[in-house]
Amino acid sequence: MNLMGQAKRVSPHRATRNLGQHSQRTPCAPDFAALDPGCACCSLVGCQTRTIPDQRMRKIKAIRTNQEIRPDLKPGEGFPPNDENVEGVICTGDEYIVYETGDELPDSIKPKLRLLSEGLADDICLWRYMDFTKFYSLLSKRALYFPPGELLRSVEPYELRTPISLLQRMRKSADAVQNPPNARVDEFEWESSDERHHLEDIGILCWHVNNEENNALWKIYVGSGQGVAIRTTLGAIRKSLQYRRRTISGGLVEYIDYEYDTYVRIGSSSGYERIFHKAKFYEYEREFRMMYYFPDTLGKFKLHPETEALMDPIDLKMWKADAVVRREGFLQSVPFVPADLELLIHEVVVSPGSGSWFLQLVQSLVMEKISSAVTVRASKVDRWPDI
Repeated sequence: MNLMGQAKRVSPHRATRNLGQHSQRTPCAPDFAALDPGCACCSLVGCQTRTIPDQRMRKIKAIRTNQEIRPDLKPGEGFPPNDENVEGVICTGDEYIVYETGDELPDSIKPKLRLLSEGLADDICLWRYMDFTKFYSLLSKRALYFPPGELLRSVEPYELRTPISLLQRMRKSADAVQNPPNARVDEFEWESSDERHHLEDIGILCWHVNNEENNALWKIYVGSGQGVAIRTTLGAIRKSLQYRRRTISGGLVEYIDYEYDTYVRIGSSSGYERIFHKAKFYEYEREFRMMYYFPDTLGKFKLHPETEALMDPIDLKMWKADAVVRREGFLQSVPFVPADLELLIHEVVVSPGSGSWFLQLVQSLVMEKISSAVTVRASKVDRWPDI
């Protein structure tokens, strides 16, 4: 295909699902928001005819076999390219176009926050409540922390659950050997390897939708200690995050009765239902939730029991000790998404009852780490309005 001179229009093509390692992460190309939906390395099918910009880009020839399209790779060459300067890849049907740092990206692969809920305006007001240590971490790292789903599930038993009606259907269709009739529903759910491993691949960040402070959330997330709430908007979040090589989705949480109800269909969030649903007794949270597909997985720091059984005891002990160190390094880096705090934070509110000394401390930190233009004020909860 000649990319010099006039741009070329490429015919649509088909590709089958679950081809190659990349397609096994649902629903689409978590590491490269870049991959085209028609590519055989992606889990979605049916790309659109598109115009390729007139640029000199790195190209990899595409091979068609049995209605499948695969990259023509040299021995030992990986795909997608893992070069530090690679921003994304598009499959045209004839070849793969590799976009690198400095290239003008097509709209289809420009990184952005993918909204799963319809009708969300950029000026919707969002709050995040946190203790002082988390606030200081935000200022120091200049990044938002997306707690791994597996950790969130382990500390909160009502998080990331599957409705009972769905579990019962899953049990009926499961093989009797793998799922004995007397197995408990919650055990069957949590021991499902697909569900468990899925939660090791994602980070989840929660915001409260409200125009004003919420005293209940002050008590839950800060308690009697010192903390803050940061106020922002959806538009500010979208502009402030640094999306490079990151796939981030966001949407409003749906609240259901987990005993009798089932998932509510949320736009194009197929496969994310567990993440964007919670029990009805959490409705007071009015949550906007963001999900970040990690470029790596916590699962690599674990061994399958059968693998452990085959290892030498000394080697196994050394592997586990090393895994603890590497896992900690993962948690200190991967779940953090860099953000422009000047764009992100509109206001910082100090928790009720914190005292003037704490207000002054937060004011000085915000001025030093962000900007004097960011408002810092005391909570209205324990202050009667001036007459």
